Amino acid sequence: MMPNYQIEQIDGHTWKLADPFKTYLYLLEGTERALLIDAGNGFSGLQEAVKELTDKPVDVALTHGHFDHTGCGGNVWQNISDQRGFGDL
Repeated sequence: MMPNYQIEQIDGHTWKLADPFKTYLYLLEGTERALLIDAGNGFSGLQEAVKELTDKPVDVALTHGHFDHTGCGGNVWQNISDQRGFGDL
């Protein structure tokens, strides 16, 4: 377990990660790739925690643009229909 993330395995291919602010991230592992839903508050160790759970390439999907869900997201792709909440990008 990484110090900044509490990890709970939900089933054989699904994990819930909680950061220190209790923001929940979910990792789903498929046959070829994994998907991380949300990226938390930006605490260190997220990449290492995910690498401990899967060796597959990981895509990240952000549920919305609040900082507590995008903190480790790096480059963010946004659906154009959501842009009014963010102003000019």
